[in-house]
Amino acid sequence: MENAHLVDNQSFFNCISLEKIEFKDNLKILGDKVFVGCNNLQEIILPKSLEKIGELFLPKKTNKIKIIFEGFKTAYLNL
Repeated sequence: MENAHLVDNQSFFNCISLEKIEFKDNLKILGDKVFVGCNNLQEIILPKSLEKIGELFLPKKTNKIKIIFEGFKTAYLNL
């Protein structure tokens, strides 16, 4: 996703076809429950510009998900 500063709450809700996603350097905020229901998600690449991750951003039922933080600053996860 290019040129997005915010990924809003539940943006990819129940997107079962989503397996991998890479966010570009402009992203600052991932909203709440962004990937809830994305049960086939395998990899998330987060940019160094990311400042905050919302609550419950990962699917509840999941296999292993590889999360790559590129130059990670500070984020808050409530899993």
